[in-house]
Amino acid sequence: MKKVSFLFALLFTGCSTHKLTVPKSEKPHSLIQGLGEVEIERGALNNRGANLGSFAGLVQVSPTDFLVGTIGGSFGRFDTQNGSFKWKKTYKVGVASRPVVEGDRVFVGALDGFVYCYSLNKGEELWRKKLSAESLGNLVYGASKLYVATADNVLWALNSESGQELWTLRRPSPAATFYWSLRGNTAGVLSADGSKLYLGFSDGVLLALNSATGETIWERAFNRKGRFQDADTEPVLSPDGSTLYVALPDFSIQVVKTSDGSSIDSFPDASGFLPLVDFNEGSITYSTQDGSVRKYQISTKKLLWEMTLDQKGLAGDIVELKKGVGMFVSTRFGVHLIDLKKGTLIEEKYLGEGIVSRPFSDSQRILILSGRGRMIFLRYKS
Repeated sequence: MKKVSFLFALLFTGCSTHKLTVPKSEKPHSLIQGLGEVEIERGALNNRGANLGSFAGLVQVSPTDFLVGTIGGSFGRFDTQNGSFKWKKTYKVGVASRPVVEGDRVFVGALDGFVYCYSLNKGEELWRKKLSAESLGNLVYGASKLYVATADNVLWALNSESGQELWTLRRPSPAATFYWSLRGNTAGVLSADGSKLYLGFSDGVLLALNSATGETIWERAFNRKGRFQDADTEPVLSPDGSTLYVALPDFSIQVVKTSDGSSIDSFPDASGFLPLVDFNEGSITYSTQDGSVRKYQISTKKLLWEMTLDQKGLAGDIVELKKGVGMFVSTRFGVHLIDLKKGTLIEEKYLGEGIVSRPFSDSQRILILSGRGRMIFLRYKS
């Protein structure tokens, strides 16, 4: 069967401890060294691994604290120093969306069909709002408004102080003939001035909306052959606000003008994961649907290099660990470090199948949510 984007590898595991387990030994020359791992669930009845889709890994709220969530489990503020939650909320189904933090509040959409607002420090519930379906994509905050997309192709604009509905926008669901769909994995982005919201939907349409009223400014449909018709992936907005880079699953990355939604360029064979766009260098690096990573020069569309992952699955979101060094996880293997200039593998470390989270890195550690509901701590020795 053809590889498909956003591989939803839901792997069961039993979790019994919060204590960090440290590897007995590491190769002295290894650039990626294991510091340990911790189970972020304990005693969950249906603990199905880590985050999916656009809940892109860990959201940092302090040097040691992160917001984490799992399918079939909990969401909360996790302290990486002692390997435990400062506060935790458990839902019947869990969390797959990426939360957003504003001041001393955190907003998150759960798979039970509610969006929640908690105090960041203590986890006190400030309000909850029942939506029409579960939330899978990222939440967007701007000008005291919270934008939440649900799996039935509805966008909700809520008052961030109270959760009151301000307006909604409904898109048609994908046609029944399309078996595969990201189902409301919408990940929007606001313009720099906050006046426009750009986001795609499962019916293959990208919209520019007036963020205050929900009025459609322009609409762009991406009709193409293939298993997916979705456009609900996370776009990359250029620093000058003139273009969007939209990765369409099993198709291409479209470079779209924010003024009218027209395409000015494209790059082939995209998997749908978030690309790494270096606007200073003028390059784009991304995961392909065929299990490789490519880098193009944007202005000339020259292929600078391509690296094949063989049987290691699809590469997820690609991030820059430091200048010239890229990092990503693959769906069937683990973490990979690559030379972004040459497209060569620096090192890789097997962590197990089912990993789809975006890795997080600070100056000392690499943190990854694994497909088995673990938080893995690594160190990169430059």
